[in-house]
Amino acid sequence: IEHIPDPARGIEDICRVLKKEGRIFITAPMYWRLHYAPQDYFRFTQYGLQHILKNSNLHILEIERMGGFFSMVFLRLIDIFITKIFFRFMAFLSIERGKYRLAALLMCPFSFLGYYLGKILDMLDKDDALSWAIVAVKK
Repeated sequence: IEHIPDPARGIEDICRVLKKEGRIFITAPMYWRLHYAPQDYFRFTQYGLQHILKNSNLHILEIERMGGFFSMVFLRLIDIFITKIFFRFMAFLSIERGKYRLAALLMCPFSFLGYYLGKILDMLDKDDALSWAIVAVKK
């Protein structure tokens, strides 16, 4: 929902067409780089999301933190390496085709390492979240 100019109104519209007792699954970032510019408008705390959903007549069944500070650091390091170093190197070599597949293949071991280290280290600090996942039901 970070790409909706008015998230509260967007959730209200979703709720309007949702059947009674219908469920909605939402993910929203709290920390992440600018992406899909210029349609990247917001970052959310769990409290902001709860406020928007409750005002839209939705009852939150579950809210879960997805990742934390350390997960974010590992993801950003991988992202920076791919976008700022690897893709520029590929452009320098005039290689366009297959660069995403090659990047995924090369970064796979680092992604697994970052995922598991992040998951362990994120237990040290439960205040930060990479993003939030919410399941809510229409009242």
